[in-house]
Amino acid sequence: MKKLIVIAGMALAMAACHQNTYEIVGTAAGYADGDTMFIADVAMQPVDTLIVKNGQFSKSGQADSVEMGVAYAQKNPDAAVLFFIEPGTIHLTIGDEANSSKVSGTKSNDGLQALTDKTTALENRLKELGMAFNDTTAAMTDEKRQQINQEYAKIREEFPRLFLEAAEQNIDNEFGYFVVTNLAPSLGLDHVTALIEKMPAKFRQRDEVKELEAMLQQANGDDQEQQIEDFTMATPEGTELSVMDEVEQHELTILDFWASWCQPCVREMPNMVALYDAYHDKGLGIIGISLDEDHEQWTKAIKSLGLKWPQISDLKGWNSYAAEMFHVQAIPHMIVVDKNGAILQRGLRGEELTSFIAGQLDEKAAE
Repeated sequence: MKKLIVIAGMALAMAACHQNTYEIVGTAAGYADGDTMFIADVAMQPVDTLIVKNGQFSKSGQADSVEMGVAYAQKNPDAAVLFFIEPGTIHLTIGDEANSSKVSGTKSNDGLQALTDKTTALENRLKELGMAFNDTTAAMTDEKRQQINQEYAKIREEFPRLFLEAAEQNIDNEFGYFVVTNLAPSLGLDHVTALIEKMPAKFRQRDEVKELEAMLQQANGDDQEQQIEDFTMATPEGTELSVMDEVEQHELTILDFWASWCQPCVREMPNMVALYDAYHDKGLGIIGISLDEDHEQWTKAIKSLGLKWPQISDLKGWNSYAAEMFHVQAIPHMIVVDKNGAILQRGLRGEELTSFIAGQLDEKAAE
């Protein structure tokens, strides 16, 4: 729940639905007559105050636009529930414990609650695994810790799948629109493009979608043959590395956007190591650009994965300067440039990337 509230950090004023009304029918489980309920915006600024009577509260109004709101009790803000204020009857159940509040009644809110239930279950399991991993008794062996790590990583991979599933199932309503425009980096470029194509026309006319489409076009290769701009970023040792200084030393260089927490990235690394070993002497260079935030996790991953090429990061996660510069929306993401910094390919992985590099460098070696 908290994760979704954070993701919704900006107020969303969506497509107009003039002359449509909404009604909020609320049940306040465990609250007494006279207790105060708040309807707030996503910045948690109250916009309406409601009083509980006979365990219930209600509100109706005009839904001139679809917005996101938060309902919570004055004496227990941790039991807040995020919901869409949209035409129809919206059912809120405010519990007296964290994650006990729920919403239903309209398409968007039903979809939101379904995703919340699934992610909450995963988050609870991750907490259980974290507690088990920190067990200091003799019963916790290295083998058990390894099993915990494997399950933890597998669960983390479930989140993007759930986000994509929710977007696909709700692409015709405001919740699906919310998932696509706010969680695009977790969905994958190809999936986001396909989802936008399935959106109703009224959604595709919005500025957020047009901006997202422009970013996708750039990320999908419309910027090929363009020159990259030089930039510097810190290595694990804290020294500044000039990207172009490194690029100019090789016939081809792969800018490899990755992160230690990204399991698809980790799975791709053996291919990258093999590719580097096979073609480094023929002119291939790689620069790893990490979207990590934790220096220790980053450096541990570099060592455990046996990465031999230069690594850089500003440790800002998805706010990485390099990720924003190259419009990286999902990782792993590879950009191939020549020694002058001209972009030749981007988005290739696995056999496609190996085939492209082989074609380029084997041809040069034969000349």
